Amino acid sequence: MTSPIVRLFNRLDSLWDTLTDPTMDQHLIQNSFISSQFLIQRNITLSAHDFQTSGTTSTNLGQNPPILFCLQSPDIIARHPLNYQGEYFVLAARAGAAEDPTPRHNLNLISAGPSTVWDRGILLAAYIQRWAIRGYPRVLPPGVLNLGEFCNISAVVHPHALDLTTLGWDRNGPQLNIRWQTDVFEYTTTTPNGLTLHPHLILLSVQSCRGEERYITLGELTAIMTAMRNRARQPAVFDEDAALEDEGEPILAGSGNPILTEADLEFRYERRFPVLMVSLVGPHHVRVLYACMDGLRLVIRMSQLYDIDIDVDGLMNFIARVLLSHPLRESGSQ
Repeated sequence: MTSPIVRLFNRLDSLWDTLTDPTMDQHLIQNSFISSQFLIQRNITLSAHDFQTSGTTSTNLGQNPPILFCLQSPDIIARHPLNYQGEYFVLAARAGAAEDPTPRHNLNLISAGPSTVWDRGILLAAYIQRWAIRGYPRVLPPGVLNLGEFCNISAVVHPHALDLTTLGWDRNGPQLNIRWQTDVFEYTTTTPNGLTLHPHLILLSVQSCRGEERYITLGELTAIMTAMRNRARQPAVFDEDAALEDEGEPILAGSGNPILTEADLEFRYERRFPVLMVSLVGPHHVRVLYACMDGLRLVIRMSQLYDIDIDVDGLMNFIARVLLSHPLRESGSQ
C-alpha cells in the first residue's frame, strides 16, 4: 500500500505539473484567472477570509483545517520605530541623499512613476521588504539587525535546499502576458536542541495582472503550489557547493525528478505544508492568501482586495503583521 507521504508527493507533483505546463494558459479566464471549474475538478477549495479579525492563536488553530500562522501584534511597527540615528540614515544624510522612508511618501513616488502594474508592483515589493522585514534600521535589541531577524524570519536565497531554480516561483520576461515574481521567507528558531527549521513559508508575490475578488490568479496558485511541493521534497542534508556546481536550466514540469526516501526528507512528518502569501496585484491593490493541505485536498483562504491608496499607514502595518507572523503547530504534530 502506498504510504501517506508518497500519496501526498504524487498529489503535489500532479498539481504542480498541471500549473507549470505551457498549455495551462489556454484554460484561464481573461488570460490570468483560474476558473471555479478548474478548482473543483482538482479538489481545490478557495474561500474568502478576513485575516484582520481572526488572528489569535486559538481562533486560527480552531479553523478546519487550521490556519497555522498567527499575525504579529498590531503594535509591532510602533514598538520598533525607525531609527534615524542608524548608520543607513546617517550615511545617506552625510552624502546629501537624505531619504524619506515613510509609506505615504514612497507610495506616492511609486504611483507617480511606472505606468504598468508589473513595474509598480516590483517597486512596491522592494519597498515593503525594506519597510517591514529588512532594510531600514529600527529600534531593536542590541545585535538584532532588522525586524525579520527579530521575528526569526529569514529570506530564502539561492543556493538553498528549497530549490529556487524550480519552474513556478517566477515567470517574467518582456514578451510574456502573464508574469509573476516571488520572494520567499522561512522561520528558524533556537531551541535547547539547536536550530529548528519550521515547514511554514511566507511569500511576497507580484502579479502583472489586476486582481479580482472571486478569482485566484495563475501566478498566485502556481507560486503557492511550487512552495508546497518543494518544501515536501526538501532534503534534510543539502550541499550548497554541489548545488552551485550543478546549476542549469530550471526543472520542467513532468521531468520526473526523483523523490527522496522518507528518511532523507527535512519535513517527513509534515502533512499540511502551510504557506502564507502577500500578493500585489493591479491596479494598485494587495491581498493575503493562506494555503495548506487537508489530506489530499488543497485549501486556500483569500482576503478581500485592499486598495493601497486608502489608509496607507494602516495597510502597511497590516502587511508587516502578515509578513512577520509566527508559525503555529497543531497538537500532536512533530
